[in-house]
Parts: sequence; structure tokens; C-alpha cells
Amino acid sequence: MTEGKKAHKALSAVRQDAERVNRKRNAVAHQGDFCNAGESQEAIESARKFIEAVVRIYKPSFELKDQT
Repeated sequence: MTEGKKAHKALSAVRQDAERVNRKRNAVAHQGDFCNAGESQEAIESARKFIEAVVRIYKPSFELKDQT
């Protein structure tokens, strides 16, 4: 989808993060799985990394604020 475009390199770098978040989300939402604190934190960090990479394609200085 992004091959040959400027965003391809940025999105390729975080593809595994997106897949990891999606797998965990599907397990929780559709299979009734639960996450321990470590698994939840890992999913949050993967999501943060993916979101920042995507938004930085359009706004290079973007950074999510820590909500804790």
C-alpha cells in the first residue's frame, strides 16, 4: 500500500508493533483473554511507537504525552 512512497520506510519499521497490538487486541476482544501488567504495558508501548511513527510522517515533531 505504501511501497514507493515516502511513508513506506517509517511504516515498515513499525509494522511488527502494529501486528503485535492487533493480535493482543483481538485475543482480548474476541477470545476473552486477559493480560497481566507486563503484557498490557508491552501492548501500550507498541501502540505508542506505531502511533508516533504514523503521525510523524505528517507532523515530524509529534510526541504523545504520557498519561500516567
